[in-house]
Amino acid sequence: LARAAALRLVYVHGVSPEGPAHPRLAKVREAVHGVEVVAPDITGGGDSYEQCTISAALRVLHSCCEAEEGPVSICASSFGAFVALLFAARHPEKVSRLFLLGPALDMKANLPLFVDEDGMAAWREEGVREMGPGVRVGWPWAQEILDLAAGDCPPQPLCPITLVMPESDVPRAKGFLDATPAAAAPRRVLATQGWKPYQADAGIEAVLPHLTAWAEACAEKSDALGLSESGAGYTVDVLPAADGAVSAADAAAAAASPERESVRRLQIRPEDFDGFHKSWRSHFPPGHEIYSYNAREDPAGAARAVAASFAHATKWLPSDVVSELLDFPFSADAPAALLLSGLPVDEAPPDTPIVSAVHGIGTELAQPRVPVAESWTLGLARLLGHPFVPPFFDKGHRGGLVRDMVPVPGVE
Repeated sequence: LARAAALRLVYVHGVSPEGPAHPRLAKVREAVHGVEVVAPDITGGGDSYEQCTISAALRVLHSCCEAEEGPVSICASSFGAFVALLFAARHPEKVSRLFLLGPALDMKANLPLFVDEDGMAAWREEGVREMGPGVRVGWPWAQEILDLAAGDCPPQPLCPITLVMPESDVPRAKGFLDATPAAAAPRRVLATQGWKPYQADAGIEAVLPHLTAWAEACAEKSDALGLSESGAGYTVDVLPAADGAVSAADAAAAAASPERESVRRLQIRPEDFDGFHKSWRSHFPPGHEIYSYNAREDPAGAARAVAASFAHATKWLPSDVVSELLDFPFSADAPAALLLSGLPVDEAPPDTPIVSAVHGIGTELAQPRVPVAESWTLGLARLLGHPFVPPFFDKGHRGGLVRDMVPVPGVE
């Protein structure tokens, strides 16, 4: 990109322990070789995100763009993509185009999916929440997200936008894409088969040529997206692995099993769950719905049990396992089944009960005797879809993904 010697691109990082030093930045610089990449720090300072807020991140990005002559081109990742979208919507004169890697499109809608009411209350009271290994996020960050105006959820800037996301995530972006303003420039989705943004950028090489093309369009001040010919609204292009390249892990798996897997085994290390039971007891105090929920008798209470279970499960599961579970219902190359091992369960599980003792089906209401295992079942099922179908949708049927596989009286 020699003709773009004076061009500078702005890269906005996501929430990770490395902040702007995340290895993804090196990949971005590799793709736009010859172009200076400015990478502001939106962590709020310090070793984590306890001082990070939306407004502070926007101020940092504004200062960065003020130093440039004319509108800037922004490449952003994850939470940084949400900040970039919000900034471009509020300051359209300062942004020429966006290239978003694994973007968080609607933070206000997504936050309650990951943190339930009790978790939000504890976050508000304690002032900080552990959002992953090495990542502590302050309550003001969450409060600003909850206070965002309807027009900012998700932000809808008018500049050209390229979204790069796994093919399985495209359905989740439909709301954002379908709400594209009539006056907006075209939007292009690169649906990747070889790249998962939450798996240490394995397969990101498939994305880099398109980032290079985008940077070339920026250098030439072209209206094109740096991809194929664009039209009104949005289009989705499926992007396979570049030149048939696969990650080392995928290659090893293919060598070991040349045919498609029937069962993929996911083994979690015991050290990943140090302190789990203490955390579980704090998250599910006595009286919580997890101890007595019944989807038939109290759908709202059961829904709260599911939300709490989902929040706690995603807090403790390794990110690569969450990725596997999210991909499982959608990915064309997913195995027929996932076998997840190593999850901590109840400290003193009883003998397997007969069906009448589970959730009071057929008798008086009976409390679940293995609430930790119940919370894993509900949380994991919520990652895949909906654990059950409430009775007002499906009369007289428990429905959904969860089934009780226990002995039946008389046929033990």
